[in-house]
Amino acid sequence: MGDYSVALRGYADRIDVLNNGTLRIVDYKSGGSDRNFEDIESLFNTDTTTQARSFKRNIAALQTMIYALIILQMTGNEQVAPSVYAMRDIGRDDFSPYFNSKSKGQILEKLEDDDIAQLESNLRDMFNLIFDVAIPFEQCATADACDRCDYKELCNRV
Repeated sequence: MGDYSVALRGYADRIDVLNNGTLRIVDYKSGGSDRNFEDIESLFNTDTTTQARSFKRNIAALQTMIYALIILQMTGNEQVAPSVYAMRDIGRDDFSPYFNSKSKGQILEKLEDDDIAQLESNLRDMFNLIFDVAIPFEQCATADACDRCDYKELCNRV
C-alpha cells in the first residue's frame, strides 16, 4: 500500500475518571441504543448483500470505541471504557452504559489489549481499502440509504 497517514478525531460527549483510574468515554443518544455487538470485526462489516442486511452494525459501539482508542493514544492511559447513555434506557432498572460483546460473553467494562489490537487492525484494513487505487469507488447498493446520507451530493445520487 501507499504511504499515507490518517488523523482521527472526534468529540466525546463526556469523559469520566472512575475510582480505579479508568477513563469512561461517554456518548449520549437521544433515543434508545443497542449495547450488543458480536465482536470488533463485526463493527466494520459493510456487506450489503441480502443475507447480511439482517445483520445491523452497532455504530454507537464503533463510534465510542474509536473515541476510546483516540483517548488511549492521547493519554497513554490503557484503562478506557467505551459507553453510551441512551435517554430512553437510562431509567431502566437493568441499565448499564457498557457494551456487551456476544463473542466474549461479557460486558465490555474496558477495552482489553486484544480489543485494541483488533480495532487498530480493522481500522488499518479499512483505510487500506479506501486508499487502494486498484479498487474503484462504488455507490451504496441500496439507494434508500441515500435519503439519510450526509454525503449524497458527493456521489451524485440525489
